Amino acid sequence: MKTYLIIVFCLSFMLMPGIVGAQDVNEGDLFSDPNTVQNATPKDTTPQATNPQDKNSQGASEGDIFSDANTVVGIETKTDEKISDAVTQPSVSFSGEISGNLGYDVTRDGLEGDADWGDNPYSTSVDGDFLLDVRLNKGIKAFGDLWAAYSPQDEENNPEPKYFQNKLKEFFLDVNIAHKVYLRYGKQTLIWGRGYFWNPTDLISQDRKDFNDLNVRREGVYGLKMHVPFGTTYNVYGFINASGANKTKEFAYAGKFEVLLPKNIEMSVSTWTKEGYRAVYGLDFATHKLNMDWRGEISLSHGDNRHRLELQNNEYTDTEVTDEWVPRLCLGFTKMFDAGNYTDRIMVTGEFYYNHGGYTKNMLADEAIRDRFLEDGYFEPGNYGKYYAAIFSSYSKFLISEMTLNLNAIGNLSDASFIVSPGIDYELANNALLSFKVNGYLGAQNREYTLAGNAIGAELSVNLTF
Repeated sequence: MKTYLIIVFCLSFMLMPGIVGAQDVNEGDLFSDPNTVQNATPKDTTPQATNPQDKNSQGASEGDIFSDANTVVGIETKTDEKISDAVTQPSVSFSGEISGNLGYDVTRDGLEGDADWGDNPYSTSVDGDFLLDVRLNKGIKAFGDLWAAYSPQDEENNPEPKYFQNKLKEFFLDVNIAHKVYLRYGKQTLIWGRGYFWNPTDLISQDRKDFNDLNVRREGVYGLKMHVPFGTTYNVYGFINASGANKTKEFAYAGKFEVLLPKNIEMSVSTWTKEGYRAVYGLDFATHKLNMDWRGEISLSHGDNRHRLELQNNEYTDTEVTDEWVPRLCLGFTKMFDAGNYTDRIMVTGEFYYNHGGYTKNMLADEAIRDRFLEDGYFEPGNYGKYYAAIFSSYSKFLISEMTLNLNAIGNLSDASFIVSPGIDYELANNALLSFKVNGYLGAQNREYTLAGNAIGAELSVNLTF
């Protein structure tokens, strides 16, 4: 399979520029992200009808300029010469976001009166993403995202305090061959799949979505991406993942073929492979039916690339699934509702996730097993249990036009633990947002979403986009 992918990938480089079906299209069409809503202001920080993802949707961000092309797109002909001239002019721009955050948690012991409230933990920080966008003509571009954060706090028992942190989340180049083959080289964030929160077909990204900060910009992976469009009907994608590789045999390879089917259905099939790992095959779809957006994806492998900790002969042992098919599936929807005199004022996004390789037994209850389970990498947030569900909702123009009411929730149905998170967003000014939310951690102690021992958490933040 890997050899086949390499051959297809190389042949695409050599042959695609001359294929008649590969049409000239503008870069905005090819690299636009179907999972990102392009907001006019930063106040829309909740999921939208078009399956939003990441903070790339705000301001003059990377998502507006270089976001990933993971859907079949239409070809738009630019007739305005002024717009065309402006797009092709070389330019350098600097933009970004800065946020200040203050959090306070009430532990279960504190809530029950078994501990002093003064011992409850709090957190405070200022962080930001600083974006550099360099555009040349003929669709040649470069982009960088530098994240930096400062906190006066230190991790407990850390001999080397790290009050200031920084990370280069993305740093890549975009080039094309005759506007028929589009290439991106460097550290980049990919949206590989249709799910809003869960993406079982995404074996590329290492940085997963965070329920407590759904809009955070995720760290990319280093590699080479190829996209070849064929009109409005087909797209071919390929990716060589070189992150952490010291030898070429350590590369991972992924490919995807995407098609627009009749009746407004977009579908793609994909595969991922790496030496020493089991190949993973994927299928995803998106459509609009019954006045709702529907999406889903499923991955399938013969055996599992994740090891399990299983009880055998009264002893917990590292085991590997080798002789059965392992599916992972997510299904989701987005529904908009009118309210008052406003269209699409209420938004509800729901998603269900089935993880065949997950645990139905609580592996976090016993302290000895819990320590081994966490330290040896068996635990992965949001991918630990077998059944999950989540809901994300918002009510815009709540009380006043500048305010949005949010209500999000996520649950591990296998161990009956949940987070319920109501919150308010208030637009202070253009590109300035004040947010307040409360997290309630429900379920018995030492489950996935109650593991930290907190009962309630509150967070106040201010986000500035420039």
